[in-house]
This record gives sequence, structure tokens and C-alpha cells, in this order.
Amino acid sequence: MIKRFLLGFLSGFLNLLTPKVKYSFFISTGVSSKNNCEDIINNGGNNSLCFAYNLIQKRFDKKVSVFIVYMDDSRASQYIDLIQNAKKNNISLKFIRGHADKRGISRFFCFLREYHFMHKCMWWIVGTGDARLFGKLPCQKIINLNYFISCKNDLIIGKNDRWKYLDAVVTTSLLGSTVISSQTGVKLDRCLELGFPRNDTLFCKEKQANIINWIEKEIGYRPSKIIVYAPTYRDYEKKSKIDSNRFLFGYDIPELESFLLENQICLISKLHNLTKKETIILPKGVIPFKICYEFTFYDLLAITDCLITDYSSVGYDFLLVNRPIIYNLYDLEKYIEDRGLSYEPYDEFCPGAVVNNSFEMMEELTNFVQGIDHYKEKRIRLSRIFHKNMDKLSSERIISYFCYNYGLKKADDKKTDK
Repeated sequence: MIKRFLLGFLSGFLNLLTPKVKYSFFISTGVSSKNNCEDIINNGGNNSLCFAYNLIQKRFDKKVSVFIVYMDDSRASQYIDLIQNAKKNNISLKFIRGHADKRGISRFFCFLREYHFMHKCMWWIVGTGDARLFGKLPCQKIINLNYFISCKNDLIIGKNDRWKYLDAVVTTSLLGSTVISSQTGVKLDRCLELGFPRNDTLFCKEKQANIINWIEKEIGYRPSKIIVYAPTYRDYEKKSKIDSNRFLFGYDIPELESFLLENQICLISKLHNLTKKETIILPKGVIPFKICYEFTFYDLLAITDCLITDYSSVGYDFLLVNRPIIYNLYDLEKYIEDRGLSYEPYDEFCPGAVVNNSFEMMEELTNFVQGIDHYKEKRIRLSRIFHKNMDKLSSERIISYFCYNYGLKKADDKKTDK
């Protein structure tokens, strides 16, 4: 607490002394962007980076400055063309090396430089409410573009006001706003139901060729269908002192390999970043997602025919494309006891079949192959609850929010006399 107070005081003092750039964005990214191979170019799965990329494609009537934190030194040379193109749009674009993965004196100097440019900016764009942002002045705004549609319990006892310093949080619906407000303490009127920029990627298939080429090399044939399994992180596995292995789905599926081969299906597993991958027994025929700068996980979801998930918000994102979803809830009671969920009974908020064992999983996979879809109407109903807007214009709406509230105007906007 004392350390945070001192950092806040020092940062605020330095911020007060730093000249401000009037129309300026500071785009913050963490180490996870490096771990996921996400940057301003390969931006499809990151809300802040998706927004930033769309922002620098616009031309404004005033000069706009955009400062973007990057984490991978090997990518710096890739940004030269972006900087030159941004100039044509009346945008000054600068990349700042982040400090989070540095050590020693290098970390210290990167930290100072990062905060120096952050202090210059009027708008701080973050992807999480728990970022270490110290010393904001009243004239500056922190906008959290968010990273989840709540479905699990994120209420931290005694810290349910941990996001109260944020000026705005982007959500996807009134329900999402209400849950996030109650769990984090951000005021409801500060929740902006504009949609997640990463979800715009779900409507774009420009990376399809790259993904298909990778899949063909992995499985040896061109798939007729793509299925993705994206489970969330299980806190209780970290708490357990026994570091034992477990099957990917929570149970063995002996016939899965032959089923996939017979139907020419590719099944891709995308584990949560915090999951210990070495403890997961991957079934034969299932391939792990390739983390690379060629495409993101949301680029893969754009061409995915069926999603398997559990307590992850990715299922609610995937609602936007109205394709089959299977919910693998083999540990539902244990998960509720350990973490808790936002909605009960949870299966009522699952826009797809709920399975608990190998027999039920194979039954639903067979239904999918045969084109049997019992949950289309439920997906449509729940999509209207979890998404105020069901389109690929989330980034556009957020840019328009800044234009409307902070005096920015796109150069091609028509002026109207009142």
C-alpha cells in the first residue's frame, strides 16, 4: 500500500511537469501480447491493438498522436511502413518499448520512458482494469477496452472497487455492464456498450489461407471442418499440490482420432495461457494451436465451424457468428465450489449442448457432422442478451466515441450546420 502510494505520488508529480499533447492516445500492452505473438500488425485477438490499428487507418481534421507499447524487439523493424502511412493520415505514430519483461537497469529505463510518454497523452487505452497506472491527472482519461464477457465469479472480497479509478470500461451489453460494475466497482454509467474490437475479427477471413496451410502441414490433409477446443483456466489446479496429468477434456475419448480422420476434421486445442501444458494429455488427432505472428486465435475462430468451451467468455464472443458450440462441463460442481459463476443455473446461459463425459461428447460431435443443430434459436436468443451490437463495427464505435466526446473529427465526415 505504501509503495503504491509513493509511486502514485511520484508519478503524479512528474505527470504534472510533463507537457501534454492535446489529441493523443497511449496504447498500453502487457507481457501477454508478447507471449501470444500479438502486436499492432498481428492484432486480431487483442482489443487494444485492434482498436489502435483501426485508429491509425483514419484521417482526422486535427493532428493526432498515437503512442503504442510493444514488447518484442524483433518486431520493431516491421513498424516502419505503418509509421509512414500514419503520417499521410495526419497521425504521428510512435512505438515505445515496454518494460514488463525487462530486468535490472534496462527495466528501469524502459519504465521511465514508458511512463514519460504515457504522461504526455490525454487518453490512456488499456486492456485490463488492473494495470499499474499511477498519477493520472483530472484532464486525462483511462479507457479500459476490457478482455472478457463475465461468466465466472470475478468478485474479489474487499477489492470489489479495484476498477473505480477508470473513466470508462467497454462492454458488450447491459448485462455485461451490470455484472462488471458489481464485481469491480466501476460505476454503471461509465460502462460503454460499444463491443469488443477483437470481435470484429470474427467477421474477417483474410488470414484463412495462412491458417489452412498450417493445418495441412500438421494433419496431412485439407480439413472439411475445423473444431476448436478453448477451455478456461482452472484455479483449483494451481492450488492443488499434486501436479498430476489429466486428459485434455477431463476424460479419455478413445474413438476421437478415428472419428476425426474418417470425417476429415481438424480439432485444434487452445489452452489458457496460465494452464500448465505439460500436465495435459493431448488425445491423438488433436493439434495444439500455433502461437505465431502469422495469425491470432481470433483469426482462427473466424473460420472455425464448431467451438468447444466451458467457463470461458470466448463462447459468448463466438455467438456473434452463430455457429455450433459445445460446452464441456465435466467439473461443473468443483468449478462452482472453487471459483463460482456469474449465472445460475449455468446451463441456461450456455448457448449449446452441455456434455460431461466421452459418450455425450461423441454424440454431440456426431450431431455436428450430420448437420443436426438443436441450439440455433437459443444462440440467437442469448446473443441478443450478451451483445447490444452484432456486427463488425466495434472499433468504429469506439473511435466515434472519442470523436463525439473529445472534439475529434474524421476528415471525411460531412459538416452539418445547426
